[in-house]
Amino acid sequence: MFRTLPSCEKDGLGLPYAVTLIDTAEEEIDETTGEVIGVSVPDMEGLVAAVAMARVLIPTGLLQQEVRFMRDMLNLGSGKMAEILTMTPESYSRWENGNRASGLTSRCAWSS
Repeated sequence: MFRTLPSCEKDGLGLPYAVTLIDTAEEEIDETTGEVIGVSVPDMEGLVAAVAMARVLIPTGLLQQEVRFMRDMLNLGSGKMAEILTMTPESYSRWENGNRASGLTSRCAWSS
């Protein structure tokens, strides 16, 4: 039996913080014992996409872990991500690895 949780914190998305899920995560309960077997997210791909979209709408610089999360979510290599952001691959690599101030984000624009 499954029960939707009103609130649940999810770690392990590759971000430096937990994401709070509202009415999304499901708790599996053993029907015989009533014990909780585990907690799952039915649409993990949708969750990752929603987290990425929510984060890019916040007008502050991205942390290095967020940059990597975005690239992984888009399933892009670092060279392609640099091209999309109109950066050199070297600059992008320094940015993603935390060797460049996050203020660099103000000079980058997402292109479609």
